[in-house]
Amino acid sequence: MRHVIAFGLLISGLLTGGVPVARAQAQPPADAPRTVTGSHGYQFQAPVDWKELAGEGLPFAVDVNLASPDGEQFVAIGVFPASGVTAADLPRYAEVFTGGVAQQQAVLGGSVPSVWGGPDPISVLNADAAVGLLETFSDSQGRLMFLAARLAVQGSYVFVFTLTASQAAFDSDPTFGSVLASFQLSPPTGQS
Repeated sequence: MRHVIAFGLLISGLLTGGVPVARAQAQPPADAPRTVTGSHGYQFQAPVDWKELAGEGLPFAVDVNLASPDGEQFVAIGVFPASGVTAADLPRYAEVFTGGVAQQQAVLGGSVPSVWGGPDPISVLNADAAVGLLETFSDSQGRLMFLAARLAVQGSYVFVFTLTASQAAFDSDPTFGSVLASFQLSPPTGQS
């Protein structure tokens, strides 16, 4: 795209007899946040250099799947119809989710997840109810991984937001906490 713009400036300058002046546009830093908005009514902040991935191999169908450029952090979000789900149901959904992660790790050659915390009630903006949990597991290369999940219900949908990071990223990269804390739901239809 930049080449097209530069070429356009050059042609424009030649046609008008002027000398085109190319101006450099400042690029945001790689770790600058961008808002990722899902079509199902959620948003979160992720660094601009995180790239979209295919969702194959995950324990649930994903709406969005992003990874950091170094492959040390991953975000996946699934949205599921679940009419009548209440706050009291969310811990059971969290157990089902944990079971899916365990099955995925068994297939991939990693360890069974160990729950560090939760599921505990948390606040997610515009959610009817939400729980959070933190798990650890070893991936197929033996790296210790941390998985934080937010399960939120709004109306007849359950949103599953996961952030997975290697121990190195979890211990030293402030992105983990900021991405996790930024997850929110859009106001329900008819509200603003």
